[in-house]
Amino acid sequence: MGLRSGIFKLARGTTAVGATSIGCFYLFTRKCQWHEINDASDSIMTSRFFNKYNPWHNPTLIDVCVRRVRLSDLPPELVSDMRQGGTKLIERFCGSVWGGFGFTPQRLLWAKLFRGLPGRSTQLWESADLLASDYEIGTIVTDHLEVIAKESTSILFRAGKSQGTAGESLRDHDSLLEVAIDPDFDAGVADLSIKTAMYQGAGKAATTTEKPMEKVQRLHMWYTELLMESALYYLRR
Repeated sequence: MGLRSGIFKLARGTTAVGATSIGCFYLFTRKCQWHEINDASDSIMTSRFFNKYNPWHNPTLIDVCVRRVRLSDLPPELVSDMRQGGTKLIERFCGSVWGGFGFTPQRLLWAKLFRGLPGRSTQLWESADLLASDYEIGTIVTDHLEVIAKESTSILFRAGKSQGTAGESLRDHDSLLEVAIDPDFDAGVADLSIKTAMYQGAGKAATTTEKPMEKVQRLHMWYTELLMESALYYLRR
C-alpha cells in the first residue's frame, strides 16, 4: 500500500506541475496569433529564393506567428529610425529572437556540436554578438541560419542544415524563415512576425499531400511563440 500510495502521490504531483507549466506557458504566449497565409501573395512563397530552393514546388508547410505591440513600448530611437527607412529596429528584433533566452538551449546545443568545426569562427554564437549584429546578407547564426535577404522591415534566413557545408545545393529538408515588422505609425502599433516555410527541396516529393513537419507542427508553433515572447523581453529594454 505504501508503494502504491507513493506512486499515486508522485503521479498526482507530476500532473499538477505539468498543468501549472502549461498554464504558465499559455499566459506567457497568449497574445501571439497565427494568421492564415495567401500563397499567391505571400512574401516567401512568391520570392525568387523559394523558387530557387524548391524548384519542384513540393508541398510546403508555412505558418506565421504575429504579435502586436504598441510603438510606445519600443525604443523611441529605433522607431524613429524605422520611420526614416532605417534598419535598426528590425536588426534589434532579429537579434532579440536569436540572442534571447528562448533560443538559448538550441544555441548551446549547436555550439557544442558545430562551433569547433573548421570555418565556423566568424559565425554568431554568443548571445551578446547575436543581440548586437546588424544581420547583413551572408551573416550566419549558429551554423544553421544564413541571412539571404534584408530590407528595412524584414530579414530572411535560409535555415536547416549546416550552412557551412550545405552551401547553395538543394536539400532534402529545407526551410526559409522571415523575421519582420509591419508598423502602423498612424495607429501607433506594429505587428511583429516570425514566418517559416518548410519543404523538400531536392527532387520531386513522393506525395503531393503530406507536408514536411506536419505531424509535429504544434510543437513548432509552441517553440515559435516562445521565441517571439523571449524576443519582446529584449526588444523592449
